[in-house]
Amino acid sequence: MGQFAEGWKIRIPAGHAVYSVRFRHNGRRIEKSTGQSDSQLAAAEAAKIYSALVSGRQTARAVSKDLSTAVAEFLADFELVNSARWAEIVTLYFRVHLLPFFGSFASFTKSSYADYGRERLQKASRPTVRKELCALRRFVAWCAEHGIDLPQVQPLPKHGHPGTRHRYARKRTATILHPAEAKRILMAMPERSIRSGDWVRPLFAVLWETGLRGTTVLKLETPLHYKKGASSLFISREIDKEGFERTVPLSPEARRALDRVCPSEPGKLFGAARGSLRTYLEMALVKAGMSDRKISVYDFKHSRISLGANSGAPLAGIAHLVGHKHVSTTALYVTTGEAAAAEALNVMARRGRAIRGTIRGTLEEDHQSAKEKS
Repeated sequence: MGQFAEGWKIRIPAGHAVYSVRFRHNGRRIEKSTGQSDSQLAAAEAAKIYSALVSGRQTARAVSKDLSTAVAEFLADFELVNSARWAEIVTLYFRVHLLPFFGSFASFTKSSYADYGRERLQKASRPTVRKELCALRRFVAWCAEHGIDLPQVQPLPKHGHPGTRHRYARKRTATILHPAEAKRILMAMPERSIRSGDWVRPLFAVLWETGLRGTTVLKLETPLHYKKGASSLFISREIDKEGFERTVPLSPEARRALDRVCPSEPGKLFGAARGSLRTYLEMALVKAGMSDRKISVYDFKHSRISLGANSGAPLAGIAHLVGHKHVSTTALYVTTGEAAAAEALNVMARRGRAIRGTIRGTLEEDHQSAKEKS
């Protein structure tokens, strides 16, 4: 980070390629992108930004007339005030879909916005297209703040053509696995991949036992998140989708799986790529004779939550384990049905018998005590 006498500093935020300027003004910490990857140009731009804000004038930086460059500047600013996950998604929208379609500022017209929506609905679902247009709307608003007026992006109507779901899109209804079925799948998996040497069965054992997201488990490192023999797992803000930093207790099975893969030197616990999880699961389903069940990696999380909730476990505790900040989010994962209703009756029956036993024992003690006194 470069520091200058004027009172501002420039730095490249983690994972970024463009310098930002940071300073304090009127008791607030301010950080803005300079739009420059060269330190000298960034310093010159930082001085303009600092001077403009301190003096009350608007920022002197003008948006590039080249669409690709302007989008890069927008994304640099976007990353400073949004979560890393959302910034990553918006960057993907622009790089893969929006930039190739529009190409230049001249294509930003109301008719082209409508054309984009119609074209994308043939390849993506309606909620996805709405998110892409939302990102485009944010860019248009950002351009307006910097002196470039573009036609407003009209939102895609909520109802209409449902769009086209990707072949690997998340299923509308989860497949709930019972513990015996999960064990059958795990036993059909190899301990390690023959081709890459990555841990396979321990990885899925941790997914099943914890109900954590696959992206979170793949980012686990030692000793930061887990130390061999520990009874809990530390989930740092950087590896959780919601930025929910917490410590979660582990089941004995999860501890055994983590101890088996925990390296002696600092590093990642699992080296598998995110895309390989689906491949490993599909191979195990074929071997276990369950390929007709249409089971996905995400069903492990859904199943763990549903089984826990339907067995009487506190929903607040399940939410903490799986990484939901709000219990209402966890409730959406709970699958109801006849089996869940039967389990609820069994739980209530067991509790009723326990209460009746306690009352009966208390009455017998009182009766015995009364006999002794008489």
